[in-house]
Amino acid sequence: MRNGADPQVGQLQAKAKKLFDEGLSLNSIARQLKIDSRTIGRWRDKLDWNKTVYKGLEYINTQGAKTHKEDLEKGTAEYEYVTATEPRTPDEIIKMLKIDTTVWKLSNYYNKEQADGTWRITALVTKLTIKESVTSEFIDFLSTYKYCAKPIVKVIKNKKDNPNSCLIFNKQDAHLDKFDVDGNNNIDDRFRGVIDKLERILIRSTVVNNVSEMIYILGSDIFDSEWTGMTTKGTPQKSVMPYQQSFKSICSHEIDVINLLLSYVDNLKVIFIPGNHDQFVGWHLVTWLKSYYRLQPNLTIDTNPDDTKYVQFSNTAIMFNHGDGMKPEKLAQVFPIGFKNNWSACDNRYIFTGDKHHTLMKDIGGITFYQIPALGKASSAWDKKHGWDMSKSEMTAFLITEGQGMTDIYKEQM
Repeated sequence: MRNGADPQVGQLQAKAKKLFDEGLSLNSIARQLKIDSRTIGRWRDKLDWNKTVYKGLEYINTQGAKTHKEDLEKGTAEYEYVTATEPRTPDEIIKMLKIDTTVWKLSNYYNKEQADGTWRITALVTKLTIKESVTSEFIDFLSTYKYCAKPIVKVIKNKKDNPNSCLIFNKQDAHLDKFDVDGNNNIDDRFRGVIDKLERILIRSTVVNNVSEMIYILGSDIFDSEWTGMTTKGTPQKSVMPYQQSFKSICSHEIDVINLLLSYVDNLKVIFIPGNHDQFVGWHLVTWLKSYYRLQPNLTIDTNPDDTKYVQFSNTAIMFNHGDGMKPEKLAQVFPIGFKNNWSACDNRYIFTGDKHHTLMKDIGGITFYQIPALGKASSAWDKKHGWDMSKSEMTAFLITEGQGMTDIYKEQM
């Protein structure tokens, strides 16, 4: 048992009860204590002063009484607390019980008024998972993050006399931090390869087209594993670098990529598509980039964690998905429902995925489905055993032209 930080109400109740027992009227008690007489009357009725005997500072000693029970195996705990006033919000409960929100999250709570006018608070908490804890700390960090990029100015001129077009870099399965059993593990070489192939496609596409908009897909197994050294579901992965180092390096690399894209286009959209290897780390990456580029006027970064995203350019409807959860036919089935508000306004419809590390293109009832190869070249022993290292790695981009739909596909071997 310990006293609470704010026992004033209990002290006043004890003093008022003592004066009441001495025969003072409610008005006299109110004047002495400088409290409204109606409050004194409510205390008298609620605590039934006419039938109880004054017990000194008992009211004070019952305030702030706190017990704490933990079940470490289940990752749960229960708090009980007695207070003079009823808390109204979860934040008040957390503050009153001093719950460490870096370890626990409030699951439920109950307030019960007792016979003496105090309130017994019961709070149930559960232990944060690693991903919840890290994500919470990351959001807290970004809330005070001051540094940001200076706006990038476009320097490359497009062919303005041609129709507007949208260039889509469907970046899938980069696995930039994946350990390669053949020994090709210089991550800077991987970065340089991506930039080189990206720039080659940018030059080829913009020299004869008016690329007014670009879409750049991020996530989709860009790292290869979570900070735990495993995939999101828990399959162990071997990385080139320690997590903190790889996160910093890949963030810097993506700044180089986005700056390059911004130098070629007036309007850039970065869209997060979760992968099955690094769903949370990928989200951390795009969320940090959104904070870093918050002053860039012609850049939007979609950090929504939904697995599927929809975009419309001119009369073309586009679906993005990593491809690990639904087969092509299922994706085509849900496309009209997910994009129902704009479906009838579009004449061309495309689905872009990755995940399987090899090329697949098929027409599904008028919807064209594209599954692209992996961008990353690193192979694990598991890849070799199952033949996943046979397909060539490629940088792939698609050109959508206003009023026409897809008019070109660009490929660069990695």
